[in-house]
Amino acid sequence: MNNTNTAEKVISVVASVLECELDEVNLESKIVDELGADSLDVVDLSFSLGKKLAIKMPQKSVITHAEEIIGSLSELVEDGMLTALGAQILQQSPNAYTEDDAYEGLSIMDVFTDTKVIHWVNLCDAILNNDLSGDELIQKCIKEQLGVAFSGLISIGQINERQLPSTFGV
Repeated sequence: MNNTNTAEKVISVVASVLECELDEVNLESKIVDELGADSLDVVDLSFSLGKKLAIKMPQKSVITHAEEIIGSLSELVEDGMLTALGAQILQQSPNAYTEDDAYEGLSIMDVFTDTKVIHWVNLCDAILNNDLSGDELIQKCIKEQLGVAFSGLISIGQINERQLPSTFGV
């Protein structure tokens, strides 16, 4: 999914923003847990990547976008842990989390602390390969995922179209 040029640029920006040696950063490096980023560093990283790659990075997380579209956080996170739907949305997001990186029962805090450089590369690549901002791309991906799920539930009669969130149309 990722292109080598984008990966090199992301690794370079991560090393610069986090003030670490280039050889300390690789695709599997965890931005927070291993490289020591804090929430302000993550904001700086997003800004710096947007500037370096001339793209509009998302202003909101995948989970926040999904919550706004669905209308409820409880469908995605329960007692601070990802639900199956929350994990699926992260796995199929532009960040392309793997099943080992995002799974039902994983703490939402662990999603933040365990996010890897590769997730940032995947996101940047996806934005570069689409004519959308990061936020628009994430919203589109979520709506496509939910459209498939909702269409299936409608077709087997488990829900009707009036039960869909008002922000979502099938």
